[in-house]
Amino acid sequence: MLAALRVAYDGTNYHGFQYQPDVPTVEGELRRALSDLKLELVGYASRTDAGAHARYQVVTVRGEIERAVPGALNARLPEDIRVVATARVPSGFDPRRDAVAKEYRYFLGPLDRPEEAREAAERLVGEHDFSAFRREDGRDPRVRVEECEVVEWVPGRYVLRVRAERFLWEMVRRMAGFVWEVGRGDREPEDADRLLSGDYRPDEKPRCMPAGGLVLWKVEYRNVNLDRLDEEEDWFSSEDVILHGGKLLLRTGGEG
Repeated sequence: MLAALRVAYDGTNYHGFQYQPDVPTVEGELRRALSDLKLELVGYASRTDAGAHARYQVVTVRGEIERAVPGALNARLPEDIRVVATARVPSGFDPRRDAVAKEYRYFLGPLDRPEEAREAAERLVGEHDFSAFRREDGRDPRVRVEECEVVEWVPGRYVLRVRAERFLWEMVRRMAGFVWEVGRGDREPEDADRLLSGDYRPDEKPRCMPAGGLVLWKVEYRNVNLDRLDEEEDWFSSEDVILHGGKLLLRTGGEG
């Protein structure tokens, strides 16, 4: 039997999602907890970076999944990793390849020029060559960004919301860096056009913002629903996040 688990975590204390033998990772903690229940982790939707967080990571698990499994896993997991929902999926389901869209949010904090930052974000919507907004990883740099906007999530504090079918390495963090630089007055919104056309020097690429401000917010599938299955308050929401000294803090006590 194959099942999908929706997992939320504060990534502060972990060296990313993907398993590494000598350092703590989110996947490592999940594998340890799953093995106690004779379950095997066989796939995941996104390999988040060290220090990045997730509200909606999706992993696939092979084995006998009972209704009590989320509670049993949470009893074995650290408090900064939670299983939020489960769903049975077809045997060929791949949480990465079958995703139709992913949404990330980057918590920017205060901006001196929020309207210019909003315009900068809007200029990143569409299909473009995002070479200026990535670390080279050999993949096709053309990506279609469906939505990109700056939202005021609490008075005077802003978040960048980005939705696309796929993302390049460091892409959202560099998009956030560009929007943040515009919001500070270090760039102009129309600089996006030059960056997307390839007309830039290597030292003009947007900065890569710290991973601690990044949250994997949602992964979407056509026939799999992993929205929360009970009526409890969502484990990770905008209200859980504050900025302090330039770092992201969650109510779970993490600091990124």
